[in-house]
Amino acid sequence: MEREVTGYCLIPDKVRHDNSISLGARLLYGDILKLSMKEGYCWNSNAYFAELYAVGKSTIRRWLLELEEKKYIQRSATKNEKGGYTELRKIVPALWVNKKEGSKIIQGVLKNERGVLNNEQGG
Repeated sequence: MEREVTGYCLIPDKVRHDNSISLGARLLYGDILKLSMKEGYCWNSNAYFAELYAVGKSTIRRWLLELEEKKYIQRSATKNEKGGYTELRKIVPALWVNKKEGSKIIQGVLKNERGVLNNEQGG
């Protein structure tokens, strides 16, 4: 089934011009940022992004790892009763309000179940 593609996404220059990460990872960051606008994080699965980009889930895992290693995103996931990770997760994009505040925003979203960024925090 083909998805209807609407809207647009913005990719900050810091990410867009970072040649140390793949082009796919840079594009993925834009979608993560777009999907995070309402709640301050996105929860979409690797399968969702794989279908969106017509690549395998392993490619999405690699792109997410690239973004995480560069601290462009932070991920958190909850464990199920068996101790394994569930698909329920948060992907929080780094926001460059300024270097000091950006880290506080990310930490606040990871701790806050609602994950809402208010205007005071730059969201």
